[in-house]
Amino acid sequence: MRDLAKTLRIWGSEKPSFRANDRVASFEGRAPDALYSPEVNYDALYKHYGLEPRAFREKVACLKDLTAIAAQNPILDVNWVTSADVMAQRERRLQNGAFLQLAAIGVTLTKDNQVLVGVRGGKSTPERVKLFGSGLYGLPPGGSVKFGTSYAVDPITDTLMEEFHEEVGDFGITSCKPLGVFEAYLPGPEGIKFLGLIKTDASLDQIRKINVEANRVHSDLTARGLKGAELGAELKRRNLPEDAWEHSEIFGLPNDAKAIRAFLGKDREKFAGIGYGALDLYASALEQ
Repeated sequence: MRDLAKTLRIWGSEKPSFRANDRVASFEGRAPDALYSPEVNYDALYKHYGLEPRAFREKVACLKDLTAIAAQNPILDVNWVTSADVMAQRERRLQNGAFLQLAAIGVTLTKDNQVLVGVRGGKSTPERVKLFGSGLYGLPPGGSVKFGTSYAVDPITDTLMEEFHEEVGDFGITSCKPLGVFEAYLPGPEGIKFLGLIKTDASLDQIRKINVEANRVHSDLTARGLKGAELGAELKRRNLPEDAWEHSEIFGLPNDAKAIRAFLGKDREKFAGIGYGALDLYASALEQ
């Protein structure tokens, strides 16, 4: 039976800290320096990698040295790559693992003590299932970490709080803390994922209702020809999460290690690696 994920570290009382270095990462197969400095030339980067230009244009944080996570109270050095590099690695134009993209996944705990699980959205074509885990179990929220020279709290917490409002809804967050690190394998986004625990003042029923409505409106607006920023703006105008479509359905699990383990042991083929890895790490944290 193939592995879907591997836990690398569970944080205890210690917390990781991050140190930003505003330089593009070095890695095998990287585009020439002139495409990154003094300004990033996204069109040229996508062309260099043989990719169609994308709207995804930002600096993405990456970890310089994975071994640092094993230290007591680790200090993790972060630099950046671009969204073009991320897409090139995702579409196998670069060697897998050429750089360690920083990504965050949240275990969301509702006020009625349920853990959110979602069915990853988008068309379930073989390619999308492989790359994005479309139609498979994942956990909302999650996303790549934008590079910044400073953060309100830290790269992981800031990302999860932003992604929560974009994917789940405009609900209150009562706490958000790091839980650990795991490595996700196919199907779905591969690589190193930092897991955090988000507690919200919303119930499972409230969250599910918003998800159903946001997906319905997203489908209607898409059928009318809206896309991209225009589509997102209209959803936000209606006070709906613009990225709710990333999970076509949301349901809950009891906040209990045995219940989570039972769910993980059932229908493994229905899991994206990121969903399995996040739940497995969280169950291990509950068992400690």
